[in-house]
Amino acid sequence: MTEFETKVLEVLARVAGPEDTAEWVEGTLFVECSEAMASLLESEFKTAFRCRIIRSKAGGEHAFDFA
Repeated sequence: MTEFETKVLEVLARVAGPEDTAEWVEGTLFVECSEAMASLLESEFKTAFRCRIIRSKAGGEHAFDFA
């Protein structure tokens, strides 16, 4: 895991609840969470990393790509 991925997971742990699970797959963060939590995470990631976030839905998960 890269230093950046570790920092992203630290933000996730601070914001998300215990029922929200996450996994990195080939540079994309997949989080199983509600739509409201995904929106909050997107906002937190933008603030923390000052980069563009590409969010999409993949089944019951939300995928986050950092650009």
